[in-house]
Amino acid sequence: MTKSKIKAISVMFFIALSCVFAAVLLSSCNLFRGDDIAAVRARAEKLRQSLSRDIVQSIEDGDVARLKSLFCPKSRQLPDIDAQIESTLSFINGNMKSYNVASSIGFEDYASEFGRVDQYSFGNDIYISTDASKSYRLYFNVHYIFDDDSVKGMTFYSISEWDNDESDVDEKRCAGYPWSSPYDAECGLLTASILKALASKNAQSVKALLCDEILLSPSIDGEIQKLFDFVDGAPSFTERADGLYNLCQDDDALNCRALAFENVKDANGRTVAVWIHALAQPVCTDSGQKYELDFVAYISNENSPAKQGVSCLSLENRDTGEKTSVGDWIR
Repeated sequence: MTKSKIKAISVMFFIALSCVFAAVLLSSCNLFRGDDIAAVRARAEKLRQSLSRDIVQSIEDGDVARLKSLFCPKSRQLPDIDAQIESTLSFINGNMKSYNVASSIGFEDYASEFGRVDQYSFGNDIYISTDASKSYRLYFNVHYIFDDDSVKGMTFYSISEWDNDESDVDEKRCAGYPWSSPYDAECGLLTASILKALASKNAQSVKALLCDEILLSPSIDGEIQKLFDFVDGAPSFTERADGLYNLCQDDDALNCRALAFENVKDANGRTVAVWIHALAQPVCTDSGQKYELDFVAYISNENSPAKQGVSCLSLENRDTGEKTSVGDWIR
């Protein structure tokens, strides 16, 4: 075989091999990307329409059990969920005459990594008219793609009187809970403990909530004193035994949610640690000031008990933007 023929065959082989590698690479990229936002939105739209029909039909029939079945597992497990649903049904005056599903999703929140959507939530409005000449707006929220199945699905819905003017929305009734994580109750209970410790102005009460690792800091006493000096007045709020501070309250009512959370599991899939980053607002004081409380904590940590507890908390004055903090971020 001549050198020229050998060279030609080598070039052809290289081109063919390059095509194979390119095809594999493109295929890998597509697999890696997973569902992009357009594909997720298309599927979510079908769910939005079907769920709207199910909700409307259940309300029209007065079917508490069916409405309850539409909620995510944690909302279904609320001890008073049946009473909540019954309250929303009794709120509607008259029999349903017509309804209209909003033309598009009213609220959307999602996160993606390398083009793959790994978290997606949406909200939707339904406008209802009754034969008693009443109009209502029903809003529901859904976690469509979420890390934890316990809060995946419809989390809550609210019903308010409606006269086509958003500035004139009257009383509303809610059912379910707007879960930001499976650990919202724990976030709320810990928030209440922090606020009560601040109100007491007792350093030991604050230290009792901090993790052992942070307590070793030589500056911790000074940081706690700065925190006490920073707060004007004592935090004032209506404490809930269940820790669920939700949206069906007035504007100055405490609201608490998880900004992030993480379940740490062992090789057998058992949860050995739970980490949260939470935000509570507004923190109102008896002197008329309003703050935002931000904190990170391990609710539990079998692997590193010294990290269990609050590692960092900060307070920000909502009027001035000034803030102070205690501890340090641990994750």
